[in-house]
Amino acid sequence: MDRVRNFLNKNQWIAVFLFALPFLNESFPTSYFVYVWIKEDILKLFSFLILLFLFIRRKKKFSFLFGILIVLEGMLVVSSLINYRSFGSYEYEKMFFDVICILMMALIVEYFIDIPDQLIKGLLLNFEIAVYSYFIDIVFHLSGEGYYRRGLLATLLLWILPGICTALLNICINRKYIRSFCFIVISIYVVYYVMNATTVVALAAMFGAMIFGIVLYRFNRKLPFSVLLIAAVLLNLFVLFVYSGDNFPFVSFIIEKILKKSTTFTDRDVIWKEAMRMIREKPIFGHGSRPVLDVANQWADQYPHSHNQLLQKLNESGIFGLAIFSAFHLQLIRKADGSENNIVRIILISAVFGISMTYITEAYKKFFVFYLVFFLLYRCEDLLKDRYL
Repeated sequence: MDRVRNFLNKNQWIAVFLFALPFLNESFPTSYFVYVWIKEDILKLFSFLILLFLFIRRKKKFSFLFGILIVLEGMLVVSSLINYRSFGSYEYEKMFFDVICILMMALIVEYFIDIPDQLIKGLLLNFEIAVYSYFIDIVFHLSGEGYYRRGLLATLLLWILPGICTALLNICINRKYIRSFCFIVISIYVVYYVMNATTVVALAAMFGAMIFGIVLYRFNRKLPFSVLLIAAVLLNLFVLFVYSGDNFPFVSFIIEKILKKSTTFTDRDVIWKEAMRMIREKPIFGHGSRPVLDVANQWADQYPHSHNQLLQKLNESGIFGLAIFSAFHLQLIRKADGSENNIVRIILISAVFGISMTYITEAYKKFFVFYLVFFLLYRCEDLLKDRYL
């Protein structure tokens, strides 16, 4: 019995892996191997309930950030109930599991944060399964060609940034260089092959912030996390103002005539205008979960999201939802800026900055993987114990 107990204590990363498995490996082609015998949603609910039971049984305390997250997701549920009282069972079911996914990613970090070396090992294995399966897909051309292929692989953004962040933490905490560097190299290769603009921008922002932070660290200065987040928000607002309102003709001239680029962000300006029109219809509580935009452009007559995270939050849950979403990030800033400067903190801050840059052109229903990085950042004080670094 003691041997079993010792084995479990030394290999808690297995539990992390198993709990995260239904949530981090649900995409094609990984899902085919993971869910061939088990219904995906049942596995998710089962994992969530078990971990929640263990959390309560061991009397672990939720972090303040987790409380804000619950309020944020609760606001989405309330908004959906207000707007769609006759919502079909399928829509309610999808919304329910969206919430479960987001809460579960936060719960995994909250529960296993006292063993960061094991937490990182278990999470990294999940990211490896997801990313390497896409790598095999690329090598053997399993998914067809053209935009379908690029669109499918573009979802890798949900795995690559948090995955690289976790791999870097694995180097810092567990001193595992070869495995982590292999993951980073293959992830970057996949990004290069797919050439998805959003992923490239996110990675550039992440590594740029990381280099900036390390330089400051050498001069005993703190990486100004608040400045980075404020810059991302201001750039977000600037882009929306310029491209959805036909303003700043000088900027448009520079982009079109000098840089030879389109100012429409592949017709996103049309999507943003429609999103803004919908927001004006219901600015307080929004339209509820999964609002669909009627967009007449070259891509589709309808679009499932606003292609901008701030507009999406306004569209889903109105001003109240955006306020809670902002409070979530403000709490991150407060906690991070109160920490001592260190390499782990730089990695986590840079990852969140890279994610924040994607808010400009993307909105994610499967936002739960990003929340994983947020909670790692929020609990970074627990990752900095002397016995790990």
